[in-house]
Amino acid sequence: MIRAVLDANVLVSALLSPRGLPSKILAAWQAERFHLVISPPILEEISRVFRYPKIARRHRWPEEKIRLFIEDLAHLAILTPGERTLNVVGKDPSDNRYLTQRRET
Repeated sequence: MIRAVLDANVLVSALLSPRGLPSKILAAWQAERFHLVISPPILEEISRVFRYPKIARRHRWPEEKIRLFIEDLAHLAILTPGERTLNVVGKDPSDNRYLTQRRET
């Protein structure tokens, strides 16, 4: 099965706009059409984005719901340590957290 890493903005957008393409991507994951791979830095970014004032005004989730959503993602997705650092995205270095390097076995 395909493994995919989703940008934090895709997950947040899916929850803010249930009819958009990001929502369809999230639904495909929930339907087990691919495995979601996530790391602690990505979970931290999602948590941070949910708390942006502009985003918080749209979703109106209490702190507890945000916390539970992040915990569910960590539990349901394939959690990778995200310990390897790659610096190949020059225009937006923070996006390097979405890249992984497959270990040689």
